[in-house]
Amino acid sequence: FSSRRRHTRYISVTGVQTCALPICDILVASLEQVLPRADVIKVSGDDLDYLFPGQSNLTAAQNLAADRDAVVLFTDGANAVHVLTSGHRQPAVDVVLEVPRVPVVDTVGAGDSFSGGFLAHWIGSGRGRDDLDDVDALVEAARYGIRVAGITCQRAGANPPFAKEVPTA
Repeated sequence: FSSRRRHTRYISVTGVQTCALPICDILVASLEQVLPRADVIKVSGDDLDYLFPGQSNLTAAQNLAADRDAVVLFTDGANAVHVLTSGHRQPAVDVVLEVPRVPVVDTVGAGDSFSGGFLAHWIGSGRGRDDLDDVDALVEAARYGIRVAGITCQRAGANPPFAKEVPTA
């Protein structure tokens, strides 16, 4: 018996929309190499706009999940977070999670805080690659990430909370 779980490969696509040429070409080429290896891909609406011009953000996120057989966490700012599955092993789902309204001081670091919160909950709950079909576990980790990002937005600078500062639910 082994209690060791297969680790989840997570990539956060961050800041693609703000890169300057020719760095953009290098970044996109790097993403094309890395994304197929990812189990979970976190991407924002701004990043989707840049990477998939002419597509709606939701369609681009759904295609990203299906084409790469990955879970996609599509963060749409203060609007919502979509937890999308690929549909390769079970029917594809798009769980839409509301983002609670908070008094915003600064949004710098919100996406990274979401990613850190998601991963802290996922790993802290003993989850791994073998659990990626558990939509309830994905949603639970995403809700934790939303709470972490919400606290970060209420502070100046990229200043995420300590775990003890994050409400349990």
